Amino acid sequence: MSNSKTSALVTIGVPVYRGRDFIAETLRSISNQAFQDYSVLISVDGHDLESAELCQPFLEDPRFELVIQPTQLGWAGNVNWLMSRCTGAFFCFWQQDDLADVNFLARLVEHCAAHPEAVCAYADVQWFGAHIDRAEQPSVRGFSLSRALELMAADTAYVPFLGLMRRDAIQAAGPLRTGHALSSLEDMAWILKLAVEGELHRVTGILYFKRSHKAQTHRIWDAWPEDQRRAAWLTYGVGLVEALFRIVPPRDRMDVIDAVLARLTASQGAVWQLYACRADDTRFAADFLQLVLATPALETYARELHAHLARRLIDGAGETSSPCLAAFSALQARGSLAERVADGHVTGLDFSEGGTGGIFLGGGWSSLEPWGVWSDGRWAAVQLPLPRGERTHLVFTCQAYGLKDLTEKSVVRVRANGVELGRWIFEEFVDPRDYTLELTTDGRPTALIEFLMENPVAPSALGPSADVRQLGIGLRRISFTAAPAGLQGDKQPGLDQDLALPIRRDSRIAQTTDIMPPANATTMQNRAS
Repeated sequence: MSNSKTSALVTIGVPVYRGRDFIAETLRSISNQAFQDYSVLISVDGHDLESAELCQPFLEDPRFELVIQPTQLGWAGNVNWLMSRCTGAFFCFWQQDDLADVNFLARLVEHCAAHPEAVCAYADVQWFGAHIDRAEQPSVRGFSLSRALELMAADTAYVPFLGLMRRDAIQAAGPLRTGHALSSLEDMAWILKLAVEGELHRVTGILYFKRSHKAQTHRIWDAWPEDQRRAAWLTYGVGLVEALFRIVPPRDRMDVIDAVLARLTASQGAVWQLYACRADDTRFAADFLQLVLATPALETYARELHAHLARRLIDGAGETSSPCLAAFSALQARGSLAERVADGHVTGLDFSEGGTGGIFLGGGWSSLEPWGVWSDGRWAAVQLPLPRGERTHLVFTCQAYGLKDLTEKSVVRVRANGVELGRWIFEEFVDPRDYTLELTTDGRPTALIEFLMENPVAPSALGPSADVRQLGIGLRRISFTAAPAGLQGDKQPGLDQDLALPIRRDSRIAQTTDIMPPANATTMQNRAS
């Protein structure tokens, strides 16, 4: 057995942050391994001195080393730091709260020695604590593309990340992506890049024990509001594309987008989803494709893909059987209409079925109906194109769902580009009415308008109905004009004029203001069509 950290066969990387409850037990599990030719590098993130103090006793073993990061790297950044300092032929990621059988390393090293074609060996995972389950990921063999696609479709794609990986394969795969919220799902996206480099082999039997507890990061993901889960799911999809684009020729990249969209929109129950959306949701597909085309890491691929899709759209005379091509068609329509809005040639968007507004809807909406569209859930968004100018005058024609009598009210909070502007309060059964806001846009071409429903309700909860959608606000139309400089807004009943509504964070909009509906109304039944 080697006593040198730099010559040890296996480098074990342990990223730590706020790990005081379990880190000592985890390090004991490493110390108790029957296989001894390893070094341990513990990276304590964000200057977490309390966790670092609990690691100190293990430094008496010369194979253990502790580094305290002075700033916050984040989970993915900390893992990248550890991987980049791997000195052994193999790297083993070890989560700060997990345990392993004493023969865990011995079994995996033995398998890798006998199977040089395997870039990763991993065992079955037993969940314990707050959640009891067993995770088994079958071996992933075959050609590189088939390996990556097989792993993309697996609920248990995270399992190989908890195994033993060859250092040269890690270097070829490149670092994990950083910067997105809590590094959500990044292990499941990155492992596809590793699968491109070689086979992933299962070593049968439970050897790794994954602790489930209330502070676990993936539990935080599940509790995120819908907008955060949607954004994280889209970002995960881009990670899958990054892994797949590197191994397919340009002519097949549209098929890759189709395959990733099929994974992201798979029916609930068929495969795990952080965010549930329908396969026919062109709005989601368009947002995904837009994100792919705008990702710096995909810039070269994106230019080729854009040109290929433009040619296909022309050659196919509008044929959109491919979800990717349909999404590209929607993006082209968005761009064209946004230009007409910017120039002042279009002064409103209609959100009825077949209307102009549907392509600008983000997440949180039901299907378009002949009159307009209902929100479904507690959050819904519109990526709204704006006329050129420093200020924009917006009129929303909408109503709330579910008010049965005068004793009830429905509350909808409104945000623009992340800044809360106020609340719309519906206190009685009314037909759709107009709600006016003004935005100081600083010349921005679009604004992300978000609606946060405090009390959505399902039709099935109000009477005989099989409709379980959580309906909140019914949106029919948004009208807009570039407001002249200095315009302070119409003095309408219920519109608090303190809402100067700049798209900037300043003290004037720090507190929520109630906006009561004015007295003009158009016609629409207060029901879900």
